[in-house]
Amino acid sequence: MAYLGQTFNVADHVPSSPDPVPAGWYTAKITDAKVKDTKAGTGNFLEVTFSILGPSYEGRCVWGRFNLKNPNPQAEQIGQSQFMDMARAIGLEVVDDSDQLLGGELDIKVTVKKGDELYNDSNDVKGFKALQGMTVITQKPFQKPAPQPVGAGAPAKAATPPWAKK
Repeated sequence: MAYLGQTFNVADHVPSSPDPVPAGWYTAKITDAKVKDTKAGTGNFLEVTFSILGPSYEGRCVWGRFNLKNPNPQAEQIGQSQFMDMARAIGLEVVDDSDQLLGGELDIKVTVKKGDELYNDSNDVKGFKALQGMTVITQKPFQKPAPQPVGAGAPAKAATPPWAKK
């Protein structure tokens, strides 16, 4: 048995809502982005987590999925087109790593997908707009650091950041 460090009373907490957020436009921040294989294993998609910033439902998350590779050329074209609309809305011109998306803020159009006997209603993200006043920035493609050759010795010590100095 492990003591939790405090006592919790369910009456003091608002239950989380399993219901989808209403359809509409929301300001959101990209908090996660992962490439996943399709169930059939014949392609892959990018799953992006959007954390809603407002004007309501702050803190709720919705997910967008973008086909990157798919045996159906039309599904692939639609997915890649939506992906580039999202990238453009957060000011990116070239994307080659999902980490480039993290922290991007934009307006997203959320829809409600009707459930069936197996699944509840759920949200989907179908539209993307740059935040009011945002301009597209020019950037170089993201580059991962080059791997260190074996036996190259310890990497050079970085300067101490000002906040860490005594």
